[in-house]
Formats: sequence, C-alpha cells, structure tokens
Amino acid sequence: METEFTAFLTDDNKLVHMQGEVLNIITFLKGIDWTEPWLIGLLVFHILIMTLTVVTRHHGNFQGVFFFSLLLLVLCAKKLNELAASNWEYFAGQQYFDSNGMFISLVFSSPILLNCLIMVGHWLYWSGAMTIKIKQAQLKERLRAESRIRKQKREAEQKKGSEPTESEPDSSEPKKEKDQAKSE
Repeated sequence: METEFTAFLTDDNKLVHMQGEVLNIITFLKGIDWTEPWLIGLLVFHILIMTLTVVTRHHGNFQGVFFFSLLLLVLCAKKLNELAASNWEYFAGQQYFDSNGMFISLVFSSPILLNCLIMVGHWLYWSGAMTIKIKQAQLKERLRAESRIRKQKREAEQKKGSEPTESEPDSSEPKKEKDQAKSE
C-alpha cells in the first residue's frame, strides 16, 4: 500500500524529522517507539473504547451518545495534531506529527472509526433482527384474527342450521301437508 508521507527512518528503525518518504504504512508503524508512555496510554484508551463498544452494545441510548462523542474526537483530530506537533517535546521522544496528519490518522482516528463502524454494523444487524421479529408477530396476529373470523363464521352457520329462522318455513309443516295430500 503505497502512500506519500514525509518521514524518514534510520537504520535502527527510529523515526526522525520529516524529510523522506515512507514506503508503506507497516514500515511507518515499525518506526514508532511503542514503549513511550503516551503511546501506551493511547493504546489503553483504544482498548477501553473497544471494551465500552462491546459491553454497551445493548444500550442504544448510551451508544448513540458514545458514537457521536467518538466522531467529535475524530473531528478534533486535526487540531489535536497541530497542538501535538507544536508541543511534542513535552510528551514524546521524537516528532511524529506531520502536517498531513498521517500519524494521528493511523494511531488515533482509525481505531476510533473502527469502533464507530462496529457500532453501525451492530445497529444494522439489530434493526434487521427487530424487523424480522415484528413482521413475524404481525403475521401471527393476522393468522389468529383470520382463525377467529373463520371460527365465528362456522359457529354462525351452525346456529343457522340448527335453528329455523322466521323467513324460513318449518320443515316439518310441509311434510305434514304432503302426507295429508297423499292420504286423500
């Protein structure tokens, strides 16, 4: 994965001032001293964020606020990069923060966006599952309603069959008249 970036690696894989090109992201990441306390803190931060993402997956309101908070952090990454570039001597052993923002994008923004992507994926999965459950419940209710209507119709037909109505003549009367006509 070729990318343009102004950085230079020494023979002992230390990242020094921004002069050359990094051939790929892996080479760039190998040049970072991951034992620096602030980078360890950043890794712990990302582990905490991932843990919160997984643990709160069934708490939609919290995750909504959490999601937008993470997106705000990514939005502030440019300003954070500028601030860190001007004050790197106070917390880092070497200058990682370039004007293009590749370092902060790789080690800060990308993991946060990955968490946001996981949340969106979970929300889509949950929405699909809920849609299926709702449709199944609607179908079951419709089947129950149709069954009740059929049962009521059957009961009404059985009542009609067992009780003569006023508009229908009694079936026993015409039989008697026929019997009388035959005997005459």
